[in-house]
Amino acid sequence: MNLPPLLDFSFGLLLNAALLLSLLLVIDLVLARGRIGWLSRPSLAAGLMVGLVGILLIKVSATLMPGIIFDTRSVLLALSGLLLGPAPTAIAMAMTAAYRGSLGGQAALVGVLVILASGLIGLAFRWAWRRPVEEMGWRPLYGLGLAVHVVMLAIMLLLPWPTARTVLASVSLPVLLIHPLITLALGQLLVDRLRRRRDLDTLHEQESRYHSLFEDNQSVMLIIDPADGAIVDANAAAAAYYGWPRERLKGMYIGDLATLTPAEMRAELAAALVRRRQRFETYLRHADGSLREVELFSGPLRLGGRDYLYAIVHDIGARKAAEAALQGSETLRRQEHEAAMREQEEARRAALNLMEDAVAARHQAEAALDALRESERRFQDIAAASADWIWEVDREGRYTHVSGGVEGMMGYRPEEMLGRRAFDFMPPDEAVAIAARFADIVARGEPFRDLDNVDLHKDGSRRQVQSSG
Repeated sequence: MNLPPLLDFSFGLLLNAALLLSLLLVIDLVLARGRIGWLSRPSLAAGLMVGLVGILLIKVSATLMPGIIFDTRSVLLALSGLLLGPAPTAIAMAMTAAYRGSLGGQAALVGVLVILASGLIGLAFRWAWRRPVEEMGWRPLYGLGLAVHVVMLAIMLLLPWPTARTVLASVSLPVLLIHPLITLALGQLLVDRLRRRRDLDTLHEQESRYHSLFEDNQSVMLIIDPADGAIVDANAAAAAYYGWPRERLKGMYIGDLATLTPAEMRAELAAALVRRRQRFETYLRHADGSLREVELFSGPLRLGGRDYLYAIVHDIGARKAAEAALQGSETLRRQEHEAAMREQEEARRAALNLMEDAVAARHQAEAALDALRESERRFQDIAAASADWIWEVDREGRYTHVSGGVEGMMGYRPEEMLGRRAFDFMPPDEAVAIAARFADIVARGEPFRDLDNVDLHKDGSRRQVQSSG
């Protein structure tokens, strides 16, 4: 074996591999900026693009001897089969095979067979994996590269034996060293890209849910800086309740609204920050100067590396008035009080679930992706911790999302309710009335509050429930 020509051939293979890596990285970067998911949503255009890259690789291939060339088209087509699937890979194979055949030479047929084998092996690995491709690790990727290029060397045996022996003696070592590693490196980059695209899509969906659950929620919600009591965020319900524009409210301090002394307010903020005081009653000032008696729930939140507090406010003036009016009947007063407390507790848990998810879904680092991951973590933590029944239905009243809190209230597991109509869990006469009310709510497209109805527990007992949404 002549060593300098072998080194020269190996250097040519490395240059061809570097060209392949550079081309696909540039293509992915350009398409990503245009929000084109060519990997996650492969199309016939993706197959055309891969075919053009394959032709370019053949044009700058390393020549071993007249008519016998080597390049990294086998790596490209194997990964195309694995990541893009049958249709785009068939287009890429047809284009590169036609071009290689047109060049002729004693190895033209062998070159075409290598192209077809590479794409088919990639498709076989895709079928055998039977899981999302983005979950693939380095071992199967390296195994793909090794399998393709062992088969490629076996196909060289179709050449006349003296030529085949010379070719195999010259290229076996560099091919088996370089090509599987290039398959692994490029495959890992593209799999990581697919994984990031999947995570970003999931977090975008959670961010959309956050806006629906926090920004449009009917409960009054605030985020407060415990250092000085500054209101750093407030939802639309808070602006409507206090009577100040939302931007003005976010520039105020909680002390501007409360009747507590500065020392008392600092003590309440400090207690809430360490979860020593999560609920207290006070009076809050509105824009018109009036004072409203409220029940305030608060606790710590970690946001952007800093500690904040959430605050969920309920106006309890009506409840207090009802308690005063029922002083003459202890039994009736106690029943009313307990019902009101249950309603407040359910509303608090639901609002707490939404608030912590809202904060968890909005802030995660590494630009937009990390911010969306922060929102996702908050949503997941609170949904898992909440004992409330949080649900979503479609326009027909069928459940599309049910939280784990339903099992404590209704006896059903969430999966037993998904896809069924809410009215299926009510007595027949109640179902007719609530279905009519629900149709009116959907037609008007407005939020609803304090909707009372009777539901049937899994054990057949009747439960009085109240919903807002």
